[in-house]
Amino acid sequence: MLRRVFIVAVLISFFFTAYLQGCNEDLTTPGSETGTIIVSTSPDSIECPWRVMNLEPPRFSTFGHGDSTLTNRAPGEYRVYWGDLYGRTTPTDETQTLASAGTITFSGIYIEIGGTVIIDPSPDSIDAPWTLTGPNRMRVSGTGDATLESLSSGNYSLTWGDVTNWITPADTLFHLATGHIETIDGNYVEEIGTIVINQMPGFLDGAGWSLSGPQTESGSGAVTLAAMPIGEYTLTWNAVNDYFKPWSPAQALVAGETIAFAGTYLPVAPLQADYVAISPGIFAMGSPENDPAAYSDEVQHEVILTTPFYMQRTEVTNQQYADLAQWAYNHDPPLVSATGSSLSDALDGSTQELLDLDDSDCEISFADGVFTVDAGRENHPVIEVSWFGSASYCDWLSLRAGLPRAYEHHGNWLCNGGDPYNALGYRLPTEAEWEYACRAGSTTSLANGPLTNMNCNDPVLDNIGWYCGNADDWTHLVGLLSGNNWDLHDMHGNLKEWCNDWRGDYSGDAINPAGPPEPPVPDTSRRLRGGDWEAYARNCRSAVRASDSQDNTSRAYGFRPVRSAN
Repeated sequence: MLRRVFIVAVLISFFFTAYLQGCNEDLTTPGSETGTIIVSTSPDSIECPWRVMNLEPPRFSTFGHGDSTLTNRAPGEYRVYWGDLYGRTTPTDETQTLASAGTITFSGIYIEIGGTVIIDPSPDSIDAPWTLTGPNRMRVSGTGDATLESLSSGNYSLTWGDVTNWITPADTLFHLATGHIETIDGNYVEEIGTIVINQMPGFLDGAGWSLSGPQTESGSGAVTLAAMPIGEYTLTWNAVNDYFKPWSPAQALVAGETIAFAGTYLPVAPLQADYVAISPGIFAMGSPENDPAAYSDEVQHEVILTTPFYMQRTEVTNQQYADLAQWAYNHDPPLVSATGSSLSDALDGSTQELLDLDDSDCEISFADGVFTVDAGRENHPVIEVSWFGSASYCDWLSLRAGLPRAYEHHGNWLCNGGDPYNALGYRLPTEAEWEYACRAGSTTSLANGPLTNMNCNDPVLDNIGWYCGNADDWTHLVGLLSGNNWDLHDMHGNLKEWCNDWRGDYSGDAINPAGPPEPPVPDTSRRLRGGDWEAYARNCRSAVRASDSQDNTSRAYGFRPVRSAN
């Protein structure tokens, strides 16, 4: 069986070889003189395919690639057929007559089909300039729309030229394949944008604004400013009596975009005369790195406060606390319980001590259902009050005014569910609000100037705060010394003041920061701010921070309430 297969294979091979030889072999006429056929292709590197055919009987064909010389060819008519190559033109087939002992030449030139680049900058009105570079040091420049044809394949780079007041598109790198079309878009964006200013109410006597940045503008009411140069803009609102001045954050105007500044003038509600209305704003909280008096926990950062608020002008006095504690004690049902040794909470099942009545330093007493203040100490700041006692006082203020109280009197005593800025009732200030109010627009260590002595002899602090250098070892009447620029008194001394925040580190730039969401472990310390009557001058600076357990009381601790203007 294997022998049969082998014999069949040999026979097939023999006949196939004979056939091929018949196709490519010259069938010359006996006795005639033969000629030569030269096949010339270019470029030589591409090995172009071809077929040469004898048009006279007996017909035969010869196949090949690239340059070739065919000898011993019978005289007669011959035709060349050129094969196709991708990306190149195919030469035209041709016929020639070969004479006896003659020579004919078939030349086939394959021309590369070039690619096309369409350049399309926009908008058309600016007639943007461009430069195209490519293979073989090709460089073409022009402006506006263009179509470049028959370009060699290869890598290209299109560079857009600058147009005044327009942002130049990035350069474009691309590969152009043979026979392909590449469209290169260049989108020029005009270096202007739109600024919308929305003042509310639109018509308020004295209201208005000033815009600073790449272009300055001023005016009032609602305005749309078109074709403004791009860049950073700051809007400052005019101050109006009996209204909180709005505040708007700085914004960057991007080409082709719109930014909006909105400012609402809120009327200052008629609170008690001893409260100061404080507009929202932005400030640098903490101390700069080069401040020799700064502690490590005072890292300076930017804080934005967006909610206006009221703050008591002075620390809460003994008489104020005693009067409101009496109201809470007489309330039906009672909000507090009291003995001769302690004032305790009675809201939400709480029994937290609020005021340490039996401490020898305490200047408030309770007997026979009545709170009294030591003679001559009525207008001194209340002392020996815990954080709970300070928060409770704020809630008594709210309830007496018919407002919802801010604090839960159980668990972590959350203020408005953890959102103090939107609480409707009275509350303790956040640490950020406290420092913002203490600084009153200043950037120095003290609201009225730089710190000149870290210990007990600072003439700048002497004018604004009670401390170890001028207090004579005890508290003083509230409001005796000069206030800051916002008429807040005793922010730099007399007593440290309880704040709403848990003790914790700064978290960097922030909007309306409220401190850590949970108490620190293992203690439950709250922040205290400001100096006190026995503190060194260094510890009375605007940025200084302190903390203590929320149930501790001290002869150096007091507080002042705030209320959001919402």
